[in-house]
Amino acid sequence: MTTRRAHRLIPLLLALGLAGLLGVACDRADNDWDLYDPGLKRLAVVTDTLVLAEGGASRTFRLSLLMVPDDTVRVLVAADDSQIVAEPDTVVIVPIDDDWARPRTVSVHALDDRIDEATAYTSVSLAVVSRDVDFDGQGGDGLVPVVIVDDDSAGVHVSESALTLVESTGGAVAETYRVRLLSQPVADVTVDVTASPVDPSFHVDPVSLVFTPADWNTEQEIRLWAELDQVDADNMVFTLDHAATSADPVYDAFPGIAAVTVQLYDDTLPPTASLALAVPGNTTLVESAGTTSLDVVVSLDRSSVLPVTVNLATRDDGATGGADFVAVDTDLVFAPGGALSRTVSIAALDDVLMEDPEDFQVLISAVANAVVGEANRLDLTIVDDDRVTLSVVGVGADEDAGGAGFRVSLPFAVPLPVVFTLMTADGTATAGADYTALAEEYGIPAGSTVRFVPLAVVPDGFHESDETLTATLSGVSGNASWDGVTASLTIADDDPQTVTLTAAPMNDGTSRGWFRLRLAHPYDHDVGLTLNTVDGDGIAPALGQEDARGGPDFVVQTSRAWTLRAGVTADSIGVDLMQDNAAEAAVEYFRLRVSAATEPEFVGLEALAALADADQPQIVVTDATVTEVDPQAAFTVSLVNDVGNPVTSQADVTVHIATVDQTATGDVDYTATAATVVLPAGSAGVAFNVPILDDAHDDDNETFVLSLTAPVNAGIADDGSAPFCLLVDNEFPSINLGQTVFAENEGSTHRFRIFLTTARQDPTSFVLALDQGNSGGAGVDYTFAAAGGGVVPPFTTELFFDVPYLDDQLAGEPVETLQARILSAGVALGVETLDMQIIDAPALNIAPDTGPEGSNLVFDVSLTAASTADITFSVQYSSGTANVLTDIVSTATGPFTIPAGATSFAVVTPTVAGDGGDLAVEDFVITVINPVNATLGAFNSATGQITDTDPSPLYLAGDATALEGDAVAFTVQLAWTSEADVQFQVAFSDGTAAGAGIDYVDTGTGPFTIPAGASSTVVSVPTTALDGPELAVEDFTITLISPVNGAIGAPATATGFVQDGDQPLLTIPAGDTATEGQDMQFTIHLDPPTIVPVFFDLVFSDGSTQGAADFVPSSTGPFSMMPGTADTTITVSTIDDAIFENTEQFVVRVAANPTNARVGTPAQANGVINDND
Repeated sequence: MTTRRAHRLIPLLLALGLAGLLGVACDRADNDWDLYDPGLKRLAVVTDTLVLAEGGASRTFRLSLLMVPDDTVRVLVAADDSQIVAEPDTVVIVPIDDDWARPRTVSVHALDDRIDEATAYTSVSLAVVSRDVDFDGQGGDGLVPVVIVDDDSAGVHVSESALTLVESTGGAVAETYRVRLLSQPVADVTVDVTASPVDPSFHVDPVSLVFTPADWNTEQEIRLWAELDQVDADNMVFTLDHAATSADPVYDAFPGIAAVTVQLYDDTLPPTASLALAVPGNTTLVESAGTTSLDVVVSLDRSSVLPVTVNLATRDDGATGGADFVAVDTDLVFAPGGALSRTVSIAALDDVLMEDPEDFQVLISAVANAVVGEANRLDLTIVDDDRVTLSVVGVGADEDAGGAGFRVSLPFAVPLPVVFTLMTADGTATAGADYTALAEEYGIPAGSTVRFVPLAVVPDGFHESDETLTATLSGVSGNASWDGVTASLTIADDDPQTVTLTAAPMNDGTSRGWFRLRLAHPYDHDVGLTLNTVDGDGIAPALGQEDARGGPDFVVQTSRAWTLRAGVTADSIGVDLMQDNAAEAAVEYFRLRVSAATEPEFVGLEALAALADADQPQIVVTDATVTEVDPQAAFTVSLVNDVGNPVTSQADVTVHIATVDQTATGDVDYTATAATVVLPAGSAGVAFNVPILDDAHDDDNETFVLSLTAPVNAGIADDGSAPFCLLVDNEFPSINLGQTVFAENEGSTHRFRIFLTTARQDPTSFVLALDQGNSGGAGVDYTFAAAGGGVVPPFTTELFFDVPYLDDQLAGEPVETLQARILSAGVALGVETLDMQIIDAPALNIAPDTGPEGSNLVFDVSLTAASTADITFSVQYSSGTANVLTDIVSTATGPFTIPAGATSFAVVTPTVAGDGGDLAVEDFVITVINPVNATLGAFNSATGQITDTDPSPLYLAGDATALEGDAVAFTVQLAWTSEADVQFQVAFSDGTAAGAGIDYVDTGTGPFTIPAGASSTVVSVPTTALDGPELAVEDFTITLISPVNGAIGAPATATGFVQDGDQPLLTIPAGDTATEGQDMQFTIHLDPPTIVPVFFDLVFSDGSTQGAADFVPSSTGPFSMMPGTADTTITVSTIDDAIFENTEQFVVRVAANPTNARVGTPAQANGVINDND
């Protein structure tokens, strides 16, 4: 049979459906306000009785809110007893999204007070603090029950069970042990020490210890010593017993305090052996071709009447016996009356391995009739004697970089320093000029493999080749040798050479052009160069107008010798130029080249010289005059000299020409044009043509100009003005009236226009009038403020005028005619008059509609005729049997618009579903109001009818619990209130609880009624109080059936729990005592016997025992007691450990939370184990 743990639900408002509410939680950030219920603002606490073990694990309970708060809620958590701690002490719940609905957990644990006491009962209190007045002040004292199970047992702990002591003068040799209590007493406890047998030479200090409730767990020390007497071989054994006295009944005459056994020896002990070096201080052996050794001495501090045997042996560490030294393992025998010391040689063995120092030990141990003193071990070291090979390599570097030197290295690290002398020798590098010579002694430390010897390099500023030097080793220490390989080192030149040859600016009006030679670094010797001039710039195709030639333009240089002096970084070279006054290319080019040199960096150097023309012509362009109908304006581009006379050039001349607007506009009056114009060499002039456009409007004569830029091989003549073109106009316009629509309805805006047959460059003035005709005139049937003088702006062909027709709300008016007239204008008149008509406004009507709740009702609003103006209107709602505030969405009241030309509009009115059991059909009225550009017809009101479709669902708010004899109360809830009474019935099903009045009464099945307007009712199910124990909790099921004026919702089923009120008590009436190796029996008693099985576990505490080393329970559970059983016996086996020790005890207790029973008092007992050793 299974059981179910009872939950204590605090308060029972949790039965309102916490799980369901959490699934549909609402807050002020949501739109689900139909779920918001201030009546559910409650703090819910879900918990069992919290059963805590001192110093054990925590137990938890949960807090949650049943409805969103208006402000932050703080739940203050307070432990009602100082031995328990509740965390956190404040639970903060904020109304953010749905986080307020998340359950919060509080942990509670019990402190270990180390006091042997009964089970304690306490609680945790809760207090709610909030600015939400519905939550503020909720909670209460002692809401969460707590049970504290004690884990402490009384006892006296003795630190030692056996001690050894030797007679001494004045207590020079002493032993101690310590005593403390295992739990806090309620009064002082005195522990007395008694020694047996009684001997005046044996001292115990002190013989009495006092422990107070304040320092009960502080250890106190007892000192033992024996006086030196004149009796030989008087070894004795003493027993120290302990007895406790106290006003605390738990500790008074406390049984089983462990005794201490003391073995007292006479001061005549065996001699003490010691180990020492024959020569103090030297612990090192050095490998050699022969055997090297070190003597050690084994000594006794006094003679003995018996033969004394001491073992001497070596022990490997880094060194290995047989490989690095001669292993020793020998017994040394000292005869009575013989010598008190023996010398033994420890020998090292030679090998050919280069290795680090290695250690090993020499030790002695007592074999017979002796003891070993503290000097029982020697640590020895073997040092290697093999040689290692040195090698050296050079590490080169740039002159200025640093880092040059020689790396001297060993193939592996050795335990001793290696010393050597390094000496340098010149190669192509010279000591003193290029580097600082070395001849010094250096060393590689023990454990290292490399020594870097730096070399000081002397930098210079000359460009030169890389240079070398060498190094050798000598004077090498005895543990090493040089491999004889000479090291070479290269000093790299860090002055890389860069040479450039450039030409200075020059023109053909001067007699000489100059070239500049530059070096990054000087040479330490003269450098010879061979120079040649080369025609042109060297760019394909072959020589052209921009290429200078030797002879006409400059003096040819052929294999010209030039010397660059040592130490210089720059020099200038001149070339003679030929002077002329002819117009030619603006710049001509030739080159100077180094064809040969004594240093390779110079060969092939070449400089490009730009030779400017000093006789450049000027570009001029003629003006032009055309009419708008001419195809193009023609300009002539030509050259003149500096006094204005026409000239030609020996080079092509180019210039960029672009049109620029003045009063004429590009691509409107002419085609905007831009192009690069070329005057070929020898040409007197070329044409530049600009296409002309007819702009088709009346305007003044207009102009544009030419912009000249980017000339090549010429300049631009500047006389203060740009070349220009004059355009002559050829159009003559008239002014007219026009309109698109002749007749429009009241409320429309009529538009007409004044227009020119051709646009004009100048403003056009006119005078306009509007005659009222047979209308009521301005302000009655229309408005117009634009009569009088007006202007058509330049380049504009038409103006528009609006005449708003007014809605006078008068039905049946005739058609009204207005007339617009142009009275005068600044140009010729065309159409001078224009008629326009006003048509009366149509009427509005509305039709009814019917539909089920939750649907949209659609009311058709229609016009008696289409209108040329937009028509607007609003509606208003009036309640009938339907409430316009709750049964429909009445917020959309307009204004609504029927566009010009349309004849109807659909007004959509949503109805509200899910409002509960309403009347079958409800009605309301909708009325058309506030028409604009229309009048109200005979049917300006209509009726809307709503058919009901949604009875309210019924559901159970949650499970319910009651103590047997009380009624189990179930809350039945409506999803929403109904306007009619709602009825239902229930059905019951047995679980572990039986109906028919045995455990509960299942005859009250209904019907039950929830009155109109109410949201819930309570169904109470009586339970039966039975004498005698049974299941702790029994359950049954209730189900909703047969609704009237409602529907079955979810959940329709809930569980009722019946808690038993007669649970029996489990106790352990007494403990047990046994000698180690025997079994103990503990009786578990159940009062009274039960009619259902009882299950429980046991908990064992080690106490003063060593746990599993001293006792083994047959089991810790679960144990069972069948119906009718009052007692059961548990067996605990003890371990015979053959160790002399104190009497020990352990504790067995009934574990918390047994099934179908409770823990009674006493819930624990002691098991005492007597030693048999």
